[in-house]
Amino acid sequence: MSELSKIRLENELAKLGISRQLYVFKKVDSTNRWLVDNLTADSSAMVCVANEQTAGSGRSGRDWYSPPVGNIYFSYSVTLAPDVQDFSPLSLVIGLVVLRVLTMIGVTDVALKWPNDILRNNKKLAGILIEVKTIGRERIMVIGIGINVFMPANSEGSQWADIADTGLGVDDRERIIALILAESESVLPVFFEYGFERFKSEWNTADAWAGELVQILDHGNAVVSGIESGVDESGRLMVLSDTRLLKIHTGDLSLRKNHD
Repeated sequence: MSELSKIRLENELAKLGISRQLYVFKKVDSTNRWLVDNLTADSSAMVCVANEQTAGSGRSGRDWYSPPVGNIYFSYSVTLAPDVQDFSPLSLVIGLVVLRVLTMIGVTDVALKWPNDILRNNKKLAGILIEVKTIGRERIMVIGIGINVFMPANSEGSQWADIADTGLGVDDRERIIALILAESESVLPVFFEYGFERFKSEWNTADAWAGELVQILDHGNAVVSGIESGVDESGRLMVLSDTRLLKIHTGDLSLRKNHD
């Protein structure tokens, strides 16, 4: 399989009118970590892409399985406007960005799982990790995205999905990254100005587990169970538990189907 090409990615970005400082590596521990460590106030418009991550991570420090060459691992930075106070639903908005792009290029059976996963046929296809770095008075978001394009046949059982059956392959990764960055640049100003309410309906339409009996886990312990009922205008997950509609804020929580 061919490795990601910086030249091809620069060409794809140029087609879409995107100008960013681009760093492409054969291997890093984590694209998010590299970007957080190398951001400065004068270089906030950065993209870090890797063919392999040796210590990729998801929410709450969970490992993100990152085999070499076949997938997409990248992070990019976004500077927050000073008046933006609540950016907690940002992972939901980025999930929509990824979903839109995958749908546009012909990937079927994709849906969203609160708060930061993209599923395909109810298996994990992509994930998002967002971190914040403050430099002086600026707050810079580091947005990390991992997408399974071509997973090895022995990839940790059947918990993962990829897009290999769609006709897309490793040579399409540069185009996919460029399209996500372009869609992000279009969507994020709307989110920063109007909040998540503008995206609530679209997110709920793509909700993978709407109407399912679920549990909310906190550090592995079930704290809430009930019927998953979508998200509200602030991006909080709504769970109908007995007769109460509970609203769960994005945080150190995990969503699992309740098999009891």
